[in-house]
Amino acid sequence: MEREVRPNYHLFKTKENPDHEGTGRNVYFVDSVTPPGMKTSHAYIRQNLSETLSIAKTEKGEEGLASMPFTERVRYLESIAQKEQYKRWEETTGVKPEDTRFIFGTPIYNEQRMGASSMIMAHVAADIPSSAHVDHVYVTNRCTDGSEDLVLKHMSSFGETKTGLPITDLGNFSFDPQIEPIYSMAQVGNHRHIHIDTRTPSKANVWRILTEMGVYQNIPIIMSHDANVFVAPNGPMKLFKEAHKSFVLKEDDAVIVSAVTPEYVDPKKLDPTLKDTNLSPRQILPFGLLVPEQHRVNGKFAAWDPQFYSDRNGRGIPPSKLDDVVMAKQAEKHGRIFKHVSEVLSYEWGVPTLEGRKKMLTRFTTGYLQIANGLGLREVSPEIKFFEDPDYREHVLFENAKDKRLEGHLPLTISMWHQAVGKGYEDFLKDPHNPAFEGIEGSK
Repeated sequence: MEREVRPNYHLFKTKENPDHEGTGRNVYFVDSVTPPGMKTSHAYIRQNLSETLSIAKTEKGEEGLASMPFTERVRYLESIAQKEQYKRWEETTGVKPEDTRFIFGTPIYNEQRMGASSMIMAHVAADIPSSAHVDHVYVTNRCTDGSEDLVLKHMSSFGETKTGLPITDLGNFSFDPQIEPIYSMAQVGNHRHIHIDTRTPSKANVWRILTEMGVYQNIPIIMSHDANVFVAPNGPMKLFKEAHKSFVLKEDDAVIVSAVTPEYVDPKKLDPTLKDTNLSPRQILPFGLLVPEQHRVNGKFAAWDPQFYSDRNGRGIPPSKLDDVVMAKQAEKHGRIFKHVSEVLSYEWGVPTLEGRKKMLTRFTTGYLQIANGLGLREVSPEIKFFEDPDYREHVLFENAKDKRLEGHLPLTISMWHQAVGKGYEDFLKDPHNPAFEGIEGSK
């Protein structure tokens, strides 16, 4: 029996019926959708809910609405929410939902602890009409925890999950000999929720899988977010708008679009060294020493043109610890551009410890060495001088310390960078082509 098409905008869980028995819907309390501190998403959902209730009261009156049987009332409210969601999507993106096609993917590596509050909720709470054609793709890679079970449990809430489907239905993944030959899928409306597993590590490989799916199925936009990033409900809609302008309408030469992603650091986990300052770990050990934020691709939540980055045209996404930087460099090398959506559309669980930040800087170092020495992108990577020349590195750090917010932190910054660069070189010389990197405690 075919499953009834449901809206993809889940708002209506109440104390009257907390499990929503008998309706088959996958719905959540608003406050359970976002991590602490991300109140803008709460406000956005509540505003849409308020508008839905206002329309319902105008049509039925408060007494008429209250007198409706619970299930009937929920179905009525969801029908209004679906119509309003349809309007929002078309008014924002300029594309009718039924003409919308994109892939919304998530690389997953041992994300069991954070999955319920970010990885899955980004898809569940996304303000995308069910009539839009969207593949929600969860790619587990080399997981050793319960991430796969978490994904499959989530998919089962949509009804029957088809298993054992041949992976060749989705594309030609010959570049990944360790990808599982079968995948699972559940469907709600035009939204397909797909689980793929591979034993090949790295986000870069997951992005290659998503890109091949786009090329094989002629889907013009690939969108991806990291599993420790919470995407605002309207984030996919606004990122799609900019991606559609660039990749489909060809209004500019951009081949990748990324969103602003501020950090949320759990104060309970914050390193004691940082508690006496208002600075975030990102500011004390900044990545922006070399390239300003607005000139860097943010791979935490981004969209790209699969045709440009396809393995089939020789511009695939090569293995690297800095996949997003590689994509930006490839665009620059081929005379294309990348751009940002200036509005905040996603939030990152920031690393709260200095040790964790050192690991990130180590990854940053190794990644740049891979870019400059193995991927043919040195000519568009002048920043490599920072990693190869200790004197220049100290000069840059001293210049950065002129920022009053960093006053008093220069010795710490220099020490951490030097340690990270030393370890980064060690990792690179040991295995120059390794795209995987060590997990960082505190970011999940």
